[in-house]
Amino acid sequence: MASAITFALCFENDSEENIGVYTENVDRYLKEVRPKRYWREDVIFCGRRRVEYHLNMVGAEILNKAFRESFVKTGKKLLLLPGCMRLFPNSKCKAKETELGIRCARCSSDCQVNRLTKS
Repeated sequence: MASAITFALCFENDSEENIGVYTENVDRYLKEVRPKRYWREDVIFCGRRRVEYHLNMVGAEILNKAFRESFVKTGKKLLLLPGCMRLFPNSKCKAKETELGIRCARCSSDCQVNRLTKS
């Protein structure tokens, strides 16, 4: 058990140093924003500490490397992104409803969804 705890603490310190730049606003979010969003459906997923995000990032990188070859060979790809990545709120976003969800209408070159979905 002591080895596991030591490893976890080392991971937390190393991940903070190496990928912490990507999660620097998590603590502020947890303190200031999350309490106001308590009754939203995503409250469970949006309440994690920075180290948990770091662990998920490392896990995603491992899976990306493991499945890259088969992904590249796949003809049709589907990119699933959270709605919060859109530049505009629902009322101003021009995305179209489809059977799979909303599809980017490429209404703004500044939108992260537009940038990521360009082929």
